[in-house]
Amino acid sequence: MDISAALPFQSGDGKLPPMLTMDARPVIGTTPNIITTNVTLATTFEIFVAGLGGLPTPVSLQPYGMPGCFLHLNQSLIVAAFLLGRVPPADFSQPFAIPNNPSFQSVQFFFQAAPLTSGLNPAGILSSNGLCARLGQ
Repeated sequence: MDISAALPFQSGDGKLPPMLTMDARPVIGTTPNIITTNVTLATTFEIFVAGLGGLPTPVSLQPYGMPGCFLHLNQSLIVAAFLLGRVPPADFSQPFAIPNNPSFQSVQFFFQAAPLTSGLNPAGILSSNGLCARLGQ
């Protein structure tokens, strides 16, 4: 039996954009992981951004050499931005520790990732979808 035909594999070749998801609900007192998939095997770094506000309409990043890519976070409300590394073929994964404090109930966090992927556009950077996490119980 040909395993590759039975189990389709996403290569992350730029045909599908990077996808940001969470592996669990954002419950107070837990630490879900924020995961970036659909990334090329050659990509070993990404910029990960967290903020307290999203944009009602995404902003095109085409003027910056990123056609088909969009910014989903409000730049004035960004609270953290850092570089993540990975060992391929693993996905990028960032733990998101949520304090066990009821004052965080219904607070929203917004996330976006930008894998540094040379050769797929002039900037060598792709952008993921935006991810909103409303903290709860």
